[in-house]
Amino acid sequence: MIDLLDQPVAAEAGGDQVVDRRSEDRWTEVIGQDGDPRRAAFIASLRARYAVAEQRRDADAKQALFKEAAYLGIRPEAYQG
Repeated sequence: MIDLLDQPVAAEAGGDQVVDRRSEDRWTEVIGQDGDPRRAAFIASLRARYAVAEQRRDADAKQALFKEAAYLGIRPEAYQG
């Protein structure tokens, strides 16, 4: 897991705020595009389980994941592929 607490997010320079985009991008990876860390965790879990189901060619597992994602309001594009 990425340790974000030690990463500078912004610094003051001559009265203007300078944003470290690399830190911002890493933070987005952790919390997801919409800023909800729980949703990002759900998507990561769905991705991992979908990859296993795909490898095993398990249609029942994929259907169960689709139902779970629909219940959580997560579109298939977020975890497939």
